[in-house]
Amino acid sequence: MNRLKFDLASALIALAFTMPAHATSVTSSLNIISDPSIGSGSLGVVTLTQNSLDQVEFNVALASNTAFVYTGGPHNAFAFNLNLLSPYTIAIKDPTSGIFTVGGSGTNTPYGSFTNVIDCPGCGPGASNAYPGPLDFTVTAIGGIGLNNFIANTGGYYFSADVIGPSGGTGNIASNVMSPVPEPQTYAMLLVGLGLIGLSARHRKEFPT
Repeated sequence: MNRLKFDLASALIALAFTMPAHATSVTSSLNIISDPSIGSGSLGVVTLTQNSLDQVEFNVALASNTAFVYTGGPHNAFAFNLNLLSPYTIAIKDPTSGIFTVGGSGTNTPYGSFTNVIDCPGCGPGASNAYPGPLDFTVTAIGGIGLNNFIANTGGYYFSADVIGPSGGTGNIASNVMSPVPEPQTYAMLLVGLGLIGLSARHRKEFPT
């Protein structure tokens, strides 16, 4: 019986780690920093959430002592790449709709070109009027849109942001990896498996064979 419990628990844990990632969210760390005068490590996290079949929500949360700036071209407050051919709309969520504005395509040197940018005319060129964020906006397409529609550009970068960092320098940072966030049932399956293994180990200890 103990062996059966152990095998079942092991199978559940294996399944939790190998089952397809039908994630409703993905995250990406803004940790590519070409200029050390900006800072080091991760200076922000981009989270994409599938709200519905036709809408994806962005949350761009910068790290402590990091803020959006408006230093001029080729720099944009935030840039991303979208491969959707059908019409779509981008809406900045309140209360930052007066600070950020939706732009067209753009370049964030040295990370290349992006199909979409968000500008920050309400931000200053440096620490005097930098905006700490977060930046929240939605991308809506009546014909449908998914997390897989947000792709890397030709340089391999998914997102880029124009910031002033903890070290006091300004410039663009970027991210080149997106990681799926497992659905709650995946965590539940993992916890059940670990619980069964714990019960099995306790049973063997109390009733040695």
